[in-house]
Amino acid sequence: MKRHLLPLLACPVCGQGLDFGGLATDERLVQGVLRCDGCARQYQVLDELPILKERGLSADQWQWEVDVSNVRDFDALRLAYEAALSDEVRAAKSAIIEHILALVSEGSGPILDVATGMGTLFRPLAARLAALSRAAGPRDGLASDVDESVLRGTQRKLRREGETAAASFLVSDARHLALREGVMGAVVSFFGFCNVPDGSTVLREAARVLRHGGLLVFSTLLLQEDSPGFRLAAEKGYGGLMSVDGVKAALEGAGLQFLEQEVFVSGRWPGCPYDLLPLEGDGFAYSVFTARKPGPGH
Repeated sequence: MKRHLLPLLACPVCGQGLDFGGLATDERLVQGVLRCDGCARQYQVLDELPILKERGLSADQWQWEVDVSNVRDFDALRLAYEAALSDEVRAAKSAIIEHILALVSEGSGPILDVATGMGTLFRPLAARLAALSRAAGPRDGLASDVDESVLRGTQRKLRREGETAAASFLVSDARHLALREGVMGAVVSFFGFCNVPDGSTVLREAARVLRHGGLLVFSTLLLQEDSPGFRLAAEKGYGGLMSVDGVKAALEGAGLQFLEQEVFVSGRWPGCPYDLLPLEGDGFAYSVFTARKPGPGH
């Protein structure tokens, strides 16, 4: 993690600041311990990766069933997954990435990617920010995920691609972000919120860490509300952000101002062996929502 981002971090349990002890360079925290100023909990930093989650708070979070921290395994799974998607769905995902990058690239302040996973959005975001920094000054991208394995794989993939200049990584639960209030210029997520139980809590956390005027831009899976997949998602606690009404209600509850929704593909899901949802034949849409954190008094 970039050393100058340390003042933005906070204990996920009590919200107090953290002090670092260990090996660091002028640019990055490399190896050591982050100690909370409030509750004195300690969190490891391993090879530039702070592990800021508390086991009890994150016990029910979704975890990857395979270890993809190795770049070879990471690439194999990523390529197999992409090959299993239809041409239409692959094209929609590419368009979504470009749409999100266009919305957040012109702003200011760090950009947080929540539930980064295999870095489908974060890898091009890191490359874009590095290119912009060369022209307009430094700007940071911060990848976060509750699963250390997949985040480590994304980190190593970016290192191999030579695109780490603007990138930092943080193991953190989307429902208990290890960040101080009002420190992010933008928060993004590429279908990550679909994998986190209790979407309303996720959006409240995103709103908490955003600066006033900052943007929240995220893609999400929408399901036809009478479909088997929607009922399954609701049963498992993942359905809150899988309908337009649910997303808008969660944004309002988080104190965020809804700006726009754009649909990139819709129809009947053709099936994918790697995804629990949608179920084959479900009515679905891939949509991007954009919201803003209003200024004080608004």
